[in-house]
Amino acid sequence: ARAFEYETNTVFPFVESDLYAIRRAEELMPFLTCMETNFAHFRQVYGSPEEYVDEISVRRDILGITRELIDPVTSEPVSVQEQFRRILLATQNLDGEGGVTLEFATSVLKDNGLFSSLMCNDRIKSIQVMFVGDFLGDNQARISITQSGASMIRSCEAYTEGRGDVIVNYNIDPKTVIVQAGVNDYGTAQPNTGFFGRSVAFANWTLWIPGPEFEPTNEDLDLTHLDDIVLKINHEAISLNEASPQNYVPSCP
Repeated sequence: ARAFEYETNTVFPFVESDLYAIRRAEELMPFLTCMETNFAHFRQVYGSPEEYVDEISVRRDILGITRELIDPVTSEPVSVQEQFRRILLATQNLDGEGGVTLEFATSVLKDNGLFSSLMCNDRIKSIQVMFVGDFLGDNQARISITQSGASMIRSCEAYTEGRGDVIVNYNIDPKTVIVQAGVNDYGTAQPNTGFFGRSVAFANWTLWIPGPEFEPTNEDLDLTHLDDIVLKINHEAISLNEASPQNYVPSCP
């Protein structure tokens, strides 16, 4: 029942009023039928999810590095690639064992710069990673990605019947996946589905490129030549339909 609430991103009040009162297995069937009926009603009102793909450049989209700058000390031009490396390889990001960590947040609020604010129930299907740069070794590398903190999912009720934006917050357990990355492409591994069903918007993402002691495949990965990290996020969401006269109201007989 809680999974049903998360899948639809709605409150199902009959969990407390009906489900908690059930004492025999045969009494579960009407409740299950009710959930199936409500799920079909939800899909009828808001539609089914569609699949989308977004490529997110950590350099451009996360760190906002978009143009060459002039070093105030040397008066020399600093390329966007060098600016990225200076941030990535800052002392506070180094783990002392040949690896480096970078943290950031994502959002679905307006003007977030990454994900559309015209969709609801926006959740991840899979992730791929590409390291960009020269002299990065072969096409095999690995990166650890962790989601932690609060996650946010826009309700499909947003902007309907005079409502404003409706964002639902979830406290989801942290999760880490190890993704096989490619060099200047997305590599030969299948997309990683470890974050399947989790929101695209999380308060904290942690990218950790482990040193060779932890990941031997990273031994030939020279971070001083890394120009960018690109995340390819395959996700599915429902288009907001604020003009629809229909409304989903859960009900059980």
